[in-house]
Amino acid sequence: MAVRKKLGEILVEQGATTPDKVKRGLGYQRQWGGKVGRILVEMKLVSEEQLARALASQSRMPLAKMKAEIPASVVALVPQELAEKHEAIAFGMRTVDKAETVYVALADPYNITGMDEIRFRIGKTVKFALAPADEIKRAQARARGEVVREAELPVEEPRRPAELVPAAPLPVSGDPLAGLMPSAPPASDPLADLFSPPQPAASPVSELDELLGLGAPPPPPSAASVLDDLFSPQVAAPPQPVSPPVGGRSAVPVLPSTA
Repeated sequence: MAVRKKLGEILVEQGATTPDKVKRGLGYQRQWGGKVGRILVEMKLVSEEQLARALASQSRMPLAKMKAEIPASVVALVPQELAEKHEAIAFGMRTVDKAETVYVALADPYNITGMDEIRFRIGKTVKFALAPADEIKRAQARARGEVVREAELPVEEPRRPAELVPAAPLPVSGDPLAGLMPSAPPASDPLADLFSPPQPAASPVSELDELLGLGAPPPPPSAASVLDDLFSPQVAAPPQPVSPPVGGRSAVPVLPSTA
């Protein structure tokens, strides 16, 4: 069984941060506790979107494609106090095989307790997807009728000793939204507007394993469902080239007859 990569290593491989910055976050975690991904965000060493992308790769949970305006009737499926408690929001509802399915975005793919509580309160089939925490907060604020601007949701600094306060973050090269923007869904898929393409699975742990952050335990595997078509198909490996004939004969050896 392949070993799941640690979150810090995935963030480094995706270009979201550097090993030195992850070490900074781990130093804070050892002294004060907390989750290393959330610590890195609060120290402004990675963005919410970069953290969500790394968590999607680690947990294999799909990324939600939340619209700017979610119908109030959909948002109300998860009570406000429960949504704020678990950083979650209902963002879609579909009827699949004559059963209503509610789609809920949340910021932590390992919040098993929160997912169980949401399923119990909704009383319907629930499918979860991942979204950046700040995007969920903006959606919750819009659902309350508030006018939301980016400046109204600053990243909170963690309480930590002065020697752990990082310098100003370096600019991230390239497009920070790369991999998060949805690709055009096939016209025949009525559910494709709810999910972004899945993030690539993290490869086995490398020599940086001892250096980089600790991840949460992997979620239990789920059985295939009728919503498998929501995910992008796996890309098949290219066919291996066939060796040309040698001297006009086949390159495949012929075994002697046993007759």
